[in-house]
Amino acid sequence: MDDRVLLALPSKGAIAEPTLNFLRDAGLRVDKPNERQYVGSVPAISGLSVLFQRVKDVVYKVARRHGAARHHRIGCCTREPER
Repeated sequence: MDDRVLLALPSKGAIAEPTLNFLRDAGLRVDKPNERQYVGSVPAISGLSVLFQRVKDVVYKVARRHGAARHHRIGCCTREPER
């Protein structure tokens, strides 16, 4: 059994930086080797990796039956619904 946990986060967009700041402030700094990397780590938690994806891909990674990610953060819709 694989004990790793993969946290999927958006790589860009309105909530990308606030999410990383939130994790950092909680003592869970995310290390991303460079901007072109799609995988990072959280040194404070052994076995926790971070997968940076487009928002729609974050949802897909979690929703797949045998999804790569177990947890995700994609935020909320900030637009008013069309009437």
